[in-house]
This record gives sequence, structure tokens and C-alpha cells, in this order.
Amino acid sequence: MLSWQRIRSVYEPTAERHARTAQLVGLRCPLPVFAALFHDRGEDPALGRLLGDVDLLPLEWALELRSGQELRDVLVDRDFQPAVDAAHRELLQVPTLHRRDEVAESWLEYGSWKEPPIFLSGEVLGSSTADVLLVGSTRLGQLEALLDRGLLPPTTAHQVWVGRPQSARAPAARAMNPRYS
Repeated sequence: MLSWQRIRSVYEPTAERHARTAQLVGLRCPLPVFAALFHDRGEDPALGRLLGDVDLLPLEWALELRSGQELRDVLVDRDFQPAVDAAHRELLQVPTLHRRDEVAESWLEYGSWKEPPIFLSGEVLGSSTADVLLVGSTRLGQLEALLDRGLLPPTTAHQVWVGRPQSARAPAARAMNPRYS
């Protein structure tokens, strides 16, 4: 079993070096996922609780597409829900697309987030829910607000990283960017 604690135990000061040492113990994970999930949030107790009993060795990470409507059905852990709610509430209260220009520009340019959030397939945690949010609470809350404001249609597709057991790859899943493969 390759655990969250084991990945934490091989910590290195840079995400790239940390990812290389994690690869030596068996983790297969694209650098953007590794940096956001294991390196930047390696000390997050909520993630440690969620992933503490998960065997990370058989997981495969891929960019997949989800509609805005599908993303409303993502399971959000109680520790992450306040951040989702705050981002949603904040974006509903501003008259512009977003108070930060770089975020607004990203939504205008891409019609989506610039960096895909990270999910774990619900089956990994024994949930019947399709996906469980790991990283990207603010992005998810912003998307829900943009959908509520009618600025994005619910059918708009958004890239998300999803980790799932290798044998359980979603039939419609496909890598969206070869540089992350």
C-alpha cells in the first residue's frame, strides 16, 4: 500500500524533487496534480483524513470533462464546503465577473477555470457519488455562482483531474492535454 503518510515522509522542498522521490516509492501522478495535492497541501489535515486509508499506488490520474451541471453533483467534504460557499457568495455579491482581474480574464478567455480542480472517483472512497472534491474549492464555488448568475450555461464543459483505480477508467474519459500524460 502506498499511503498519504508515505508520500509525506519523502517530502522535498520543491514540488519537482518531491514528485521524483514519490515516483521512487511507486506513485504515478502528473506534476500539476502532485504539486497541488501532495506538495502544496501535504500538511492539510482534511486531505489527510480523506486520503489516509486510500492506497495511492493503483490510482490513475487523467484530465476529464464535466459539464457545469455534473459539477454541481460533486461530493464536497464538510471541511471544504465553507470555502466553496464563500467563493459562491462572494461572486454573487460583485457586479463584475470577478473582483480579481486575472480570475475574470481567465473565465472570459477560457469559459472555465485556468487550472482544473482535482477530484477522486467516489468508488475509491466507497461512495456512490461520481467524484469527490480534493482541491479546488474556490474554483467550484465560482463556477456554481457563474451558473447561478446565468453567465455560463450548465452544459459548458470544464476540465477536471480525476484519480481512479486503473482498472476502472471511465468509458468517456480521455486525456485532454498530452503534456500531462
